[in-house]
Amino acid sequence: MSALAACGGASAPATEVAPVIVCQLDGRSEQRPLRDCSVVRDDLSRDTHETDARLDALALDAPDRARAKQALSRVADARRRLCDDWNACSVDRSAYATRDEALATRRAEFGRHLADATAGRSAAFNAWSRSVLDGTAPSTLADLDARDASAAERIADAREQQATAVEAAQASAAQQAADAQQRTAAATAFANARVREVVAQAELRIRVIDEVLAILVAVRAGTIDAPVPSAPPTCASRADLERMQIIAVSGADLAWDAPAVVRTVEDLCTRLERWRVPDERSRPAIASYLQKLTRIEGWMREIRACVDSTGRDAARCENAYGRTQNAEAAEARTVEALIVAHRAELDGVGNGARPFPCTTPTLARIESMTFAGSVARAQMRSLARDAEHVCDTIGVSESELRGALRNLRARLDQTESSLRGQRRVQQNSIESFRAQLGE
Repeated sequence: MSALAACGGASAPATEVAPVIVCQLDGRSEQRPLRDCSVVRDDLSRDTHETDARLDALALDAPDRARAKQALSRVADARRRLCDDWNACSVDRSAYATRDEALATRRAEFGRHLADATAGRSAAFNAWSRSVLDGTAPSTLADLDARDASAAERIADAREQQATAVEAAQASAAQQAADAQQRTAAATAFANARVREVVAQAELRIRVIDEVLAILVAVRAGTIDAPVPSAPPTCASRADLERMQIIAVSGADLAWDAPAVVRTVEDLCTRLERWRVPDERSRPAIASYLQKLTRIEGWMREIRACVDSTGRDAARCENAYGRTQNAEAAEARTVEALIVAHRAELDGVGNGARPFPCTTPTLARIESMTFAGSVARAQMRSLARDAEHVCDTIGVSESELRGALRNLRARLDQTESSLRGQRRVQQNSIESFRAQLGE
């Protein structure tokens, strides 16, 4: 690339983009590409070296040769200063073009006169050198130097303004960076504080879940499906149920139906209590049932005695039970044994020590039997219905209680599964947030 192309506006290679500077000239802004003055200097240095070699080869007097080199050096210096002035924003586009054209003309003139000197016509060449150095020709380098001197102050001012602008821009950028850093630090601190709040809430939920799970374990105790239903410890003390109610309304934000659990437990406890301690309406029915067993026992003993009776006793027996046979006596003994076995199943019912059993193995056996005697047949076949009537009066049966126990266990299993799932979610959230905080 020639010096004129580098500083005079020739296009850069397509793969390179020249930096752009903004100049303030006469109160207006102008964007211009930054020129590579090092290229200009390299080209001028090479051109000067080659020309000096040609001058040394000419048959010129030493003073003429020295004058020619000095004139060429001044042209090269002017071209270097022009490139610097462009980058320093001390020359506008029009002045730059004028000066660049004048310098190109002077260089072209030097080339033509150098050819004349080579052909032996050195007078014109010497005249050109003198015109360059003494300023006798129009648009000489002396004129350019005069304009350069008058622009020196403008160059200094422009450079000072640029330095001030750069310093101000750097200070502003530093302040903006500091402000941005403070805002980032504040935003990070706020975000971390919010994350810690979320972690604290999740930890609180886990503690509440653990407390509820412990309560569910206590409620589940005693709900094993047994032949005779028994009341869980929770029925004796409502502390667990009351605690569940408190947690449910405390805003702990758990996805569980505490009222449903409490209702299921209370329903079971109410049924068990009604079955275990009969009310005023149920107690007479139980007493009547027990009295019937006593009557059946008495009738069976009389029937056995009637088989061997004579005289008036025989007449009375026949009048009460009909003609009795040995088979009926044997059946009476069987019935008595059944009543004794059934009384053992009812032991403690009369004094409230144990609940009334609505179904028992003896009652099931009685229902499967056939009785020949009219008294045994009438009394024993109705015994199971009488027991059902007692349970209807109580309002609850063993089968219903076992069903209520199964419902409670199912409700507890469902609730426990839901809470354990929520606990896993909360624990995973805590670990994720702590990883964000670097903890």
